[in-house]
Amino acid sequence: MSIVLRNKTYWLKRRVPKQYARVESRTVVWCSLKTDDPDVAKVKHKEVWNQFTTAWESLKQGEEGIAEERFLAAKELAKAKGIKFLDPQKVTRLPIEDILDRVELAEGTKNVSVGTRAYLGAIDPPPITITKAQELFFDLAVDDTKGKTADQIRRWQNPKKKAFKNLIGLIGDKDIFEIDRDDMIDFYQWWRERIENEGLSPNSANKDMGAIQSALKRLRKHYQWKHEFPIGDLSIRDEGGSSRGTYSDEFIQDMILRNGALDGLNDEARIILLLIINTGARPSEIAGLLSKHINLSHNIPHIMIRAEGRKLKTTRSSRDIPLLGVSLDAVRELELQDEKAFPRYFGKDAISAVLNKYLKENGLKESPAHTVYSLRHAFEDRMLRAGIDQRIRADILGHDFDRPNYGEGGGLVHKQSVLRAVVFPHLPGT
Repeated sequence: MSIVLRNKTYWLKRRVPKQYARVESRTVVWCSLKTDDPDVAKVKHKEVWNQFTTAWESLKQGEEGIAEERFLAAKELAKAKGIKFLDPQKVTRLPIEDILDRVELAEGTKNVSVGTRAYLGAIDPPPITITKAQELFFDLAVDDTKGKTADQIRRWQNPKKKAFKNLIGLIGDKDIFEIDRDDMIDFYQWWRERIENEGLSPNSANKDMGAIQSALKRLRKHYQWKHEFPIGDLSIRDEGGSSRGTYSDEFIQDMILRNGALDGLNDEARIILLLIINTGARPSEIAGLLSKHINLSHNIPHIMIRAEGRKLKTTRSSRDIPLLGVSLDAVRELELQDEKAFPRYFGKDAISAVLNKYLKENGLKESPAHTVYSLRHAFEDRMLRAGIDQRIRADILGHDFDRPNYGEGGGLVHKQSVLRAVVFPHLPGT
C-alpha cells in the first residue's frame, strides 16, 4: 500500500501490475483520495485501488475475448479453404509454391487483414490466462472423474479451484506463459505468512502449490509446449511434526463407548461412527453403502464396499469386512427399508463434518488433532499391534499393496478370525 501526502491531501500512488500493461499505458498511477485524514485515506485507498483493478480486468478480458474470437475465426477460414492453419514460422518453411498460393489467397480475401491472419498465420494465439488454464486442465482430467458422483467430482475439483483462485488473487489472472519465478516465490511467501499469522497448516499450502505445479506440468505435456514453467518444487515443511492423531483403546472404551455418550447423534450418524470403530472403513464408504451391501444373513455378517453409484478411492477399496462387536450391534439397528443404507448421508459430503462437530462439542476428542478419521487410524494400529499380516490389513482397510494379489487373502473366515482380537465387544445391554 502506498499513500502519499501532497499539499495536505492524501494520494494513492501505486505501480501498475505488469499483467495490465497491455490495457494501461501508465507505469504508475496517482489518484487523489480527497481527504486529509490518514485513517480515512487508508480505507479509501483500498476502495480506489479495487476500482482500478476491476476496470483493468474488464479491459483485459474484453481484449482477450476479441483475440480469441479472431484466432478461432482465422483457423476456421483456413479450414474452410482446405488448408492447414500454421503460425508464421511454419509458413516460411513451406515450399515456395505453397507460400505463393497462401499469399494469393490472402490478397484475394475481401478483408486482406483477415486473410493474412488465416492463410499466413499473422496472428498471435490468444493468451492462456490462469482461469483458462484451469478450464483446460479440468477438460484434460475428465478421465480422473469417471465413475464419480457429482458430489465426488465437486470435492475433487474444489481444492484445485481454491489453489487457482488464491494464485489469481495474488498475481492476477495473467497469461500462464508470463508467470515467472518471482510470482511463485511470492505465492510461497504469501502462504508462509498465512501459516504464521493465521495458524494454518503447511498441508494447506502444499496442496495449493502442488495443485498448480501438477496442472501446469500436465498441460505442458499434453500440448507439447516447449515453455518451461518456473514452478520448481515449492513446498513448506511442517516444523511442528504434527501427527495424524490416533485414539487410544482406553479413550474409545471409556469415553466414546460409555453409556449415553453418543445419544445426541441421529441414528444414522451414530451407527456410522460405531461401524468405523470395528471396521476401519472410511466415513464416506459407510455413508455410501446400499442396503444390499450389508449382509447380516450370511454365517459371517459383513459389509461390502463397492463402487456402485460412486467412485472408490482406489481399486483396492472394493472389499468385504466382517462385522463384529459394537459395529455388528449397531448395524442390527438399521431397518434397511430404503435402497440406500444411510439415505440421510448417501452421496453427500456431510458425515465427517457432522461427526467431527459432535466429537468436539461433547468432549470426545482425545486431543485437538483428533478427528473421526482417527478412529480408522486407531483400528489400523490395533491390527498392527496384534501382528496381523500386512496383506490382510491392506485387504481390510482398502490400502494399496505392493505385492501381487493372489487368492482372497484368507477370505471372510480368516478376516473374522484375526479381527476378534482387535475389536471392541458388544454394547451394554446387547
